Amino acid sequence: GRIATPEAGMSVSLRGDAMAQDAVADASLLSALDGIAKGTAATPVGPVTAQLRTAMQSALRAFNGWAAFDAQMAPGKTAFLINGARLDSRSGAVITQSGPLNFSDGRLRNPLSFAFSGGGLPQGQLALRQDRGGWASNLNLAPYQAKGGSLALPKLAFAGGNGRAWTFNGQATLSGPLMGGRLEGLSLPVDGAFANGTFTMLQSCRTVSFTSFRTGSLYLPGQTLRACPDGASVIRAGRAGTRFALTSPAIS
Repeated sequence: GRIATPEAGMSVSLRGDAMAQDAVADASLLSALDGIAKGTAATPVGPVTAQLRTAMQSALRAFNGWAAFDAQMAPGKTAFLINGARLDSRSGAVITQSGPLNFSDGRLRNPLSFAFSGGGLPQGQLALRQDRGGWASNLNLAPYQAKGGSLALPKLAFAGGNGRAWTFNGQATLSGPLMGGRLEGLSLPVDGAFANGTFTMLQSCRTVSFTSFRTGSLYLPGQTLRACPDGASVIRAGRAGTRFALTSPAIS
């Protein structure tokens, strides 16, 4: 490192490796994962979110981290570069940074991506970029199997932050419980928003298909139909609980 004190003010330059051993995430983050799993328990993605919660909580309770950094701090300017980073959890989860992280003057200056796998997590990648309007990201997940359900999410784009609601858009195929029965092979667009602690999805009519649906004495073989929200959205989850309501002109 180097410290200089010219007339314009003190400047600091640092370069090296940072490491953390047996780190534990803050308890508030762990409890937030409980809320997400509880809010989606009554939906077809309930088994998937429950398994993800368990895997993420296990990963964040004990992990080691490493990063190679280069920092420059001077009056009116701050730059922070991470050339590589890796997180290894005792649970077996591994998260690695792909490409440099260039953070200067309060903004992320270049796109950043992470790859993750192991420890009960799905295999996937998360790409982030920042502009003055907030954040924009792409999430890619390989097919993920959970006890009682499954999810395939080839691509999910989402954006928000900086005072804006988070919005997302993608295509998913999933299987899981629904209305006391079971839904298999549901393929549908995934679009909605998260704002003020409330998650909403499918706010207008969409074309969906499924392999089969069974509940009680009702059995529906595979078909393609139009699904419309019975209200403002098909799914709404928040502090008041979860609401799932749709209508379909084809089976009404």
